[in-house]
Amino acid sequence: MSEDAIPSDMTPREGNSPTVSVIVPVYNAADYLAECLDSLLEQTLKEIEIICIDDGSTDSSLEILRSYEQRDSRVAVLKQNNAGPGAARNNGIEAARGEYLYFLDADDFCHAEFLEKALQVAKKHDADVVACRFNLFNQQVRVEISPSWTLRSDLYPAGAFDWTANPDALFATFHNYPWNKVFRAEFIKDNSIRFQEIYLTEDFLFSAKALVLARRIACLDEPLVSHREGTQTNIMASKHKHPFDFIEGFVTTKQFLIDHGCYARLRASFVPWAVNACRYNLLTMKNRHSFNEVLERLQDDGLRRLDLLDDSFDLMSQDDRHFIELVWTGQVEQLLFEEYANLRIDDDTRVNNIQAVELLLCRARVHEAELDAERQRLVDTREQLEFNFNELAERHQSVLNCTEMKIGRFFCAFPRFIQRLILKRRQG
Repeated sequence: MSEDAIPSDMTPREGNSPTVSVIVPVYNAADYLAECLDSLLEQTLKEIEIICIDDGSTDSSLEILRSYEQRDSRVAVLKQNNAGPGAARNNGIEAARGEYLYFLDADDFCHAEFLEKALQVAKKHDADVVACRFNLFNQQVRVEISPSWTLRSDLYPAGAFDWTANPDALFATFHNYPWNKVFRAEFIKDNSIRFQEIYLTEDFLFSAKALVLARRIACLDEPLVSHREGTQTNIMASKHKHPFDFIEGFVTTKQFLIDHGCYARLRASFVPWAVNACRYNLLTMKNRHSFNEVLERLQDDGLRRLDLLDDSFDLMSQDDRHFIELVWTGQVEQLLFEEYANLRIDDDTRVNNIQAVELLLCRARVHEAELDAERQRLVDTREQLEFNFNELAERHQSVLNCTEMKIGRFFCAFPRFIQRLILKRRQG
């Protein structure tokens, strides 16, 4: 990136270098930004800097960022004209001073111990890349789950390794997300690893380069990052404005793998990942016009550029092969019907899951009510015991102070005196 591309307020800051530079691209994320930034400021690893790049937001995101910048000196706010998350992250890399880099989306959040634990793994294994399991947080139903597929560390050796340990599983295991990985900054900068400056799938080239060029990769097998789904504010909600970005992202990444001489060995991992990208991007377009545009581009040259025809079928599952055949032959009605059928199955499953969650919540509320009742019973018992003790103490004191008690002590005093004299003489 040329210096002219870096806004004037994106110069590195003075002071001691932090251990981790956290880079957060922000575009119209006002509803979730506070939770994201709070999760970073609450990290047990305190030696961090948080570089937030406002990507031309039109909501109150910039005002929120400025308030956090004033509150904590570790937060720095940078601005750029809207250019997408890839350009924002690249500008963040230029400004970063940390020994390690971490990229968090503005609507996601992470566990307080995430960076500390990731750093421990990185130091222990001298790793260029540390990959972490993550949670999926559904914004619509407010449920968080931790699927096993977010990091299949069991497919790789314990400790540290490189991509050759299991080429066929590379992309399905580690994904192209940047927010489930921590990177050694020197490794990223020395190898000129940068994000594609497009709006969608800008992260695949970055992650693929990092995974392939890394000397040592290590895993943090705990779900310490939460990725928010079901919002309408992130860049994925406007993919119809950039319908072909995913094709360019995958084609550019494939060319890097070819140039680096490893595409043949990674083809079995690349092809299913590319099919998945086609399915997801085509079938989640927001309107029929964008759907038709993507379908026509895939039929025209997209499938061939993505290496999804001919002998690539041998690398696909039966379901993936059938999907590509429907796209290639233009069987739109069948394609949409099968997707509708799959969605109905997903909806039924989702309904069942929601019902299960609601049942658990009902049971939790009942259990909580029972605990509250037991707690109140204990409080009442304690208050009753305190009342009884106080009442007995008052009665005891009143007995000690009564006239009869005083007269009794007086008349008993002389016999006790005589008794003590007799005992003294016997002992003498």
